Amino acid sequence: MDEALFYRQTLNNCGPYAVMGVLNVLKNQTHNPETLAAEMTWRMHKNLTFPQGVINLLHKYRVNTKEFILKNKSDSEKIDWIKKTLSCGHPIVVLIKVNHIQHYVTIIGYDENGLMAYDSLQEKRKDNPRQTVTDNSMYAGNRYYTNEEFLALWNKGGYKIFFRNWALVCF
Repeated sequence: MDEALFYRQTLNNCGPYAVMGVLNVLKNQTHNPETLAAEMTWRMHKNLTFPQGVINLLHKYRVNTKEFILKNKSDSEKIDWIKKTLSCGHPIVVLIKVNHIQHYVTIIGYDENGLMAYDSLQEKRKDNPRQTVTDNSMYAGNRYYTNEEFLALWNKGGYKIFFRNWALVCF
């Protein structure tokens, strides 16, 4: 993903920002995430976005998707599935829970110990608050989660019993 696109999201716009990441990774396209936010459907009060909104917007830009729910898999099976999917060149949008907030991130790479993501809630840069810091410039994405960190967030994601361990594979 183009490092210049590591934008810090505006309020409740993680869905459109995650879509922007997918479009850049898969199609090498640059889109304004605020324009994508204006096009996002399946939103409710304060722009909270249901997964169908993310799916619809990706389809609008001719990205195929397939939804998965992995809540019945063990943690090691979940990580293995993610890494196998990424190794086929397919970024994955997931719904995690960060500080009591449901949040979409785009998983774009991995190594033995963790996952690389574009996370629009990553800390702001001091010199440009519109952009985020990068955990490690040697990795893809702006955020690196150890497998354990990621699982702790992903296992809490979803709305009550809905969308627990939800993943959207993009191709």
